[in-house]
Amino acid sequence: MLSRRIKSVIPMLVSVFLITGCGTSVQEDIDGVYVYEKEGFGGEFTITLNKDGTFQYYEGGLSSSLGSGTWTLEDELLCITEENAPHPRTNYFLVEDGSLVFQAEGSDNFTFVTVLDSEQFNASES
Repeated sequence: MLSRRIKSVIPMLVSVFLITGCGTSVQEDIDGVYVYEKEGFGGEFTITLNKDGTFQYYEGGLSSSLGSGTWTLEDELLCITEENAPHPRTNYFLVEDGSLVFQAEGSDNFTFVTVLDSEQFNASES
């Protein structure tokens, strides 16, 4: 009787482990600092993705603002959303080979730097 109960619980535990593991590993794989392939607004334009689902971006040394909000990843489409900005923005990126590839369609873009479709933010090596 006991062995039947154990056998019925094992598939459930395996399912829970797999579901939890997949969600966690996706965020851990893309968290980090990404640098725009072109010049930012007086310096490097960076996007930082945190493991907790938050992000910050800094458009460069001449920028007086730091954008922040939350990010989600569905398949390979990254969505960053600034909920508390004076003008809330949402921007989309494809995650490809360690880079974030900007998707202009549906994106609001940024304050000081206009990122063009398919331009990239590459993972920082530091």
